[in-house]
Amino acid sequence: MKRDELIHNNPLRLVAPAEGGPVAGRHLGVVLAPVGAGKTAILVQIGLDKLLRGERVLHVGLGESLAKIQLWYSEVFQAISRHTALENPARVEDEIMGHRLIMTFIAASFSIEQFTRKIEFLKLHDLPLPDCILVDGFSSLKDKARVAGQLRDFAKDRNITIWLSCSENQGDYLDLSDTLLELKTNEHGISEVKVLKDSAGHAQPGASIILNPRSLVLTV
Repeated sequence: MKRDELIHNNPLRLVAPAEGGPVAGRHLGVVLAPVGAGKTAILVQIGLDKLLRGERVLHVGLGESLAKIQLWYSEVFQAISRHTALENPARVEDEIMGHRLIMTFIAASFSIEQFTRKIEFLKLHDLPLPDCILVDGFSSLKDKARVAGQLRDFAKDRNITIWLSCSENQGDYLDLSDTLLELKTNEHGISEVKVLKDSAGHAQPGASIILNPRSLVLTV
């Protein structure tokens, strides 16, 4: 499979059209799942899809090391490459990772003010700003609803997309989010990523994607 085919055939087309760039205006996406169920794998695949489409991605790890996040991207990309028989995977990986930036924070001290200062640092040094920001480990924060609202306002002000991974009940994010995905294991033991909400109009509530429990690759 070629890179363009991988983009168009990605199961994430369910919530993001291949021809679309960054979502215009405010857009906050949330991935809900129990601890250890695969939230990071989903978030990384959202990031990889953005990178393959030429967008700049900032991955924010709360309580995670830089090396662990880099390993997640490498292992998930390799799993996708094997699953899709991607042509020249080493070259593609080398090309897209140059558009990825990783920041790590101590969860206990994370604040929107601290986060904004880091973003302003990029502007100060004429570094390209991200089109999409992924925040992994969001459940480890205190006062999550307030911080989620601040990040949603940040997305609106910067005209970008932000995705969060959380372990809480969907009710905590149903009103805050523009797109809400939930990972659950169904009665047949299959892990499904179900669309609970998508105000962007790309997916119908109830539509789902399968998460392979071994490779952690999303499939239809």
